[in-house]
Amino acid sequence: NPAKAGKLAAFKQFFGHFARFAVAPIHTRFDAVEWFVWDADRTDEFGCPAVVGQLPTREAAIARAESLAAADAAEFGGFFDGR
Repeated sequence: NPAKAGKLAAFKQFFGHFARFAVAPIHTRFDAVEWFVWDADRTDEFGCPAVVGQLPTREAAIARAESLAAADAAEFGGFFDGR
């Protein structure tokens, strides 16, 4: 349904410390969905969270978000580790 193009197809899932990365499916104009990954700490030219991944499957999008979250945690040397 082209009327749904650009709209969320399901709720967002959050990953990383302070829910920095979000993953959600977005309807395309071709009656399908693409999975997007957003980074809340980076913004685009409109001030919205930057898209850091657009992938064909949920599994690929979650893997991308988890790898970005792991790289973020490594950059801060375990600063956010709750142990």
